Amino acid sequence: MFRNIKYGLKNLIKWFPTIWNDRDWDYCFLYDLLCFKLKNMEKFQRKYGHSVNNEEIANEIKPCIEALGRLIEDDYKDEVWIALRERWGDFEFEDCEDKPGYSKLVIPGVKTEEDRKEYRADIKRCVDSEEEAIQKDLSLLFDTMKENIRKWWD
Repeated sequence: MFRNIKYGLKNLIKWFPTIWNDRDWDYCFLYDLLCFKLKNMEKFQRKYGHSVNNEEIANEIKPCIEALGRLIEDDYKDEVWIALRERWGDFEFEDCEDKPGYSKLVIPGVKTEEDRKEYRADIKRCVDSEEEAIQKDLSLLFDTMKENIRKWWD
């Protein structure tokens, strides 16, 4: 019984910052919880695992942690949007002369209606590419968990 109390108290201390910062309104908080748990499981398997394949289990968990890190950071757009900025320039806002208090979006490389159509097509490609990368990480994470989670024990 003392062992359970000791382990429970250690868990409370270890999980406190994660739980303290948890909120119920966004999926990123679920990612944080899942990432923290998987990091603990990976560390446990590497350091204390007793099973013959504990290193293999830890290696299966690692890509899930990495995918969660990318999902939490949500930095997919950084790489994908560089070419768009190089081609069209960084957008900026300018005050509308005919409507005080309003601003309009100005893209330096967009000069004609044809440019505007191309710019919109480029934006769509960027958004689609970003979404594809997100879906790839979600598939990696949840497919790996689906296939392996029942054998990730010691």
